[in-house]
Amino acid sequence: MVFAPFYKFFLPLPHPTKAIFTKSLSTDPTNHVQKIRSVSKAVYNPPRINGSISKEYFTLREETPEVFSFELPQGRVFHDGRIILSSGQVLAETLYRPLDRVRNPLKPLANLPGLPPVSHFPGRLAVLAAPMCQRYYHWLLETLPRINFLKEMQPDRFYVYGKQAFIKQSLEFLGVDARQILPQRKYAHWSADKILGVTPLADSGTVTQDTVEFLRSLVTLDRRIESTPRRIYISRDDARYRRVLNEQNLFPLFNRYGIQPVTLSRLSFSEQLNLFASVEVVMAPHGAGLANLVFSPPGCKVIEFMPKNRVNGCFWALSEACGHDYFCLGEVEVSGSHTHLLVDLRQLNDVCSEFLG
Repeated sequence: MVFAPFYKFFLPLPHPTKAIFTKSLSTDPTNHVQKIRSVSKAVYNPPRINGSISKEYFTLREETPEVFSFELPQGRVFHDGRIILSSGQVLAETLYRPLDRVRNPLKPLANLPGLPPVSHFPGRLAVLAAPMCQRYYHWLLETLPRINFLKEMQPDRFYVYGKQAFIKQSLEFLGVDARQILPQRKYAHWSADKILGVTPLADSGTVTQDTVEFLRSLVTLDRRIESTPRRIYISRDDARYRRVLNEQNLFPLFNRYGIQPVTLSRLSFSEQLNLFASVEVVMAPHGAGLANLVFSPPGCKVIEFMPKNRVNGCFWALSEACGHDYFCLGEVEVSGSHTHLLVDLRQLNDVCSEFLG
């Protein structure tokens, strides 16, 4: 059990003991719940795969859920976006996973002996936070797109979780500066006269067309897009996981096809947006940097190195939603406890010859 230092000095508040879905709150007139999108379903084309990966990893997960905006009187928000009603119940959609997929949906709340004291904000507080949102993929594709709906609800302040540079930079890019955000601290616990929020726009690992259209609209806000299309390789040379150990051996092949290595952690949010808005080919090991494909023009060619022990079709799904041409270099060998990659140069050469001409 983890104890934060401040728990030595107070008796913590009890955890919620019950979870409830947002849709069921609409029967109470004191809650303003509005459906903003109905259930939808997309049909994706299977990807091209080099290797023996089963195509079961590249199937549509399920229907996109209904989406609701909500305005809750005297609600609370805790830590990474868990929303608690005045009745003490927690909104199911703000937990780690949908309620029907876990035996004990409240267990993620129980890593502390209780909740810290509540700070009150006297106004309309919009929650722009969700579990995992401090990671780039989850922030860009699952959390940030909610801001459009939240702005329409006219909040006084925003509750944001995560101090990563890309969070601050992307919010400033959209005109939300530090003065509009409540102070951040570990295990923050705020109440407000009104808690404003939006349920997840899609299940994790998938995106919808309205999310794609919103994020692509950001490209028009910055006029520094390069006119000459670029071919890039996303290097993870400074990452803890999925570094390509024989990366230097791939550079002659990159030179032959005009592919330039880039390390995205050295670029600001705006620089990444502008880079991907001008690409025609993106090659990369599986990693969050590929979330930037949402900024790329339709028809972009994508080659993803997929480790044999971690098959994840999220960037195939993103490529399909964006109209990209996706190719999976499958069953890439892994090495070491941090699952770094060893790319077969002959296999990659065959893929480039087939896919890039």
